[in-house]
Amino acid sequence: MLAARTCLCFPTRTLQLKDQANHVRLLQRLSSATTLAASRSYASHTDGGNKAVLITGCDSGFGFSIAKHLHDKGFSVFAGCLLKDKGDAGVKELDKMKSDRMKTVQLNVVKQEEIDRAVEIIKENVKDKGLWGVVNNAGISTFGEVEFTSMDTYKEVAEVNLWGTR
Repeated sequence: MLAARTCLCFPTRTLQLKDQANHVRLLQRLSSATTLAASRSYASHTDGGNKAVLITGCDSGFGFSIAKHLHDKGFSVFAGCLLKDKGDAGVKELDKMKSDRMKTVQLNVVKQEEIDRAVEIIKENVKDKGLWGVVNNAGISTFGEVEFTSMDTYKEVAEVNLWGTR
């Protein structure tokens, strides 16, 4: 029941229909549900020019991609990078954009002093308008069976992926 209700909340613009003529009835049934979802503000339909976002885990992968994407949409992006101090390639590429709307920030989500510094940088730049959103993308993984993983590794993964700072 929950899955069916969740699916009805998707706006029709996200459906990928190959043969639209055969799906008219489905779209008609979904149209009443999509009017509720249509009032929500999506990044793809938002003027990002006046909005700022913080994204963690921007060194590579999804965080790196979403930082570039939201910047292209006009958002001011604070890209939290674990390896900024090490001169990581992803950080260099984001910095090469030379945009006042793209700021890379050294950010290890389990170190309180790095979080505090990131908060200071964000406050200095956004002033009264605040953050429009936060994408908590930072995460690490380890391979192998839990039984054979050292307790230190297990704790490190849990701190980054679940708890953050205390």
